[in-house]
Amino acid sequence: MKKKITVVVALVVLIAAAVSSLFIISFTKKADMIPVLTYHRLLLEGENKLYKNQPDVLSVEAFEKQMKWLHDNGYHTMTIHELDQFLNEKKEFPAKTVMIQFDDGRRDVKHYAYSILKKYDLHAIENIITSRTNRNDGPWDPDKHQFMKMNDIKDTLGVFELGAHTDNLHNLGEDGKGDMLKKSDEEILKDLKLNRNLLNQTELFVYPFGHYTSHTADLIKEAGFKYAFTTKTGYVSQNDDPYQLARQGIGPKVTIKDFENISEVNSFKNKAKRFVKHITN
Repeated sequence: MKKKITVVVALVVLIAAAVSSLFIISFTKKADMIPVLTYHRLLLEGENKLYKNQPDVLSVEAFEKQMKWLHDNGYHTMTIHELDQFLNEKKEFPAKTVMIQFDDGRRDVKHYAYSILKKYDLHAIENIITSRTNRNDGPWDPDKHQFMKMNDIKDTLGVFELGAHTDNLHNLGEDGKGDMLKKSDEEILKDLKLNRNLLNQTELFVYPFGHYTSHTADLIKEAGFKYAFTTKTGYVSQNDDPYQLARQGIGPKVTIKDFENISEVNSFKNKAKRFVKHITN
């Protein structure tokens, strides 16, 4: 009798272990939240003489270290089409999934970011202010704010795809308000449609300075965009408003450990914390 009880107990333990393993695998295999890692400008540590205290200027060395970590740890970098699939629950993505974005279309994207991303077989989106592609910024100069021309942008395609950041509404007034909050609907729509047309009808938009209202979001939708990102800190989830998506700004104060923690939002440990928080609230 004891032998039979022992066998039964052993079977129960094995079944419980198997069920637990299946739960853990199911719990950790897919992404519930997507970190959108956002950058603006890259400069080598030795050449950055004027912008060392700028929160949006990251060293090339730190950026490469971050990209190497993503590559070495098997991360998938999400495309715009995959963002659509994720938000509309058309496809599951691995827990190790991030999206990488660069705002403004600065020349350092081609000068530094392109080759690093290509080296580690990673994908990113460059959000372009299209009016600035016509500027004559001269030869590369790390002391100046320089922007890519359309030919430069074309050279980055394959590693990068295009997002929109207005044609000529990325301007901040003395009152602290951007053009998206001050221009007429007609002016905004005209700008947005031109911006989108110049960028191969991209469906992704980023609000300049994070300035928007519910009415602004309606104009973004009317212009043909399906997704719009803010400057709110957070992650993209499937129940999010597609015109109020959050991102993670990556600047010089973000350590490699911080970067790892942001990227590991879908780890078993972090998912378990969210699950416990959910059931106890």
